Amino acid sequence: MSAFVSGDLGEVRKKLRAAKGGDLSTIGEIEAAKAHKHAGINVHFRKAAGDIGIANTRTSDFWVGGLCGSGTGGKMVEVFTPQTDSVRRIVGTLASKLPQADRFVLVLSYTHLDIQDVAQILPRINHVPGIPRIAQEITVVKNERIIGRLEWGTIGIMGD
Repeated sequence: MSAFVSGDLGEVRKKLRAAKGGDLSTIGEIEAAKAHKHAGINVHFRKAAGDIGIANTRTSDFWVGGLCGSGTGGKMVEVFTPQTDSVRRIVGTLASKLPQADRFVLVLSYTHLDIQDVAQILPRINHVPGIPRIAQEITVVKNERIIGRLEWGTIGIMGD
């Protein structure tokens, strides 16, 4: 089954320019999108809330698993690409992103970490005081491949 990466043309061009300029956050988003496409899962990049006139709101980076070209029916996902091997700092950053989405892609390509190092990260995020909602899922990517998926309420690593 073929999968596609889609999004507003202007938004995709903006992402490509930022990635070429070395923006690691955007490089991680593109790597996450490629990993999902390789796994047969559609990805649709979303426009930032500010770009569509919505103030004081943060949007997730993209829709995963929805219809090609629109993302309809997909899950809102926020991507994080750490440059640290500190799982504690990763937990704090992901907890701070919960207003944007409760599902994450964690791109470990710029760390020395692997799936085993972050296997217990969801319970740690969900026990951070004051979080606005529970984190449901983390897809872990390294070197443009999905290496595991962590789901709240599930013991172990999915897809292992």
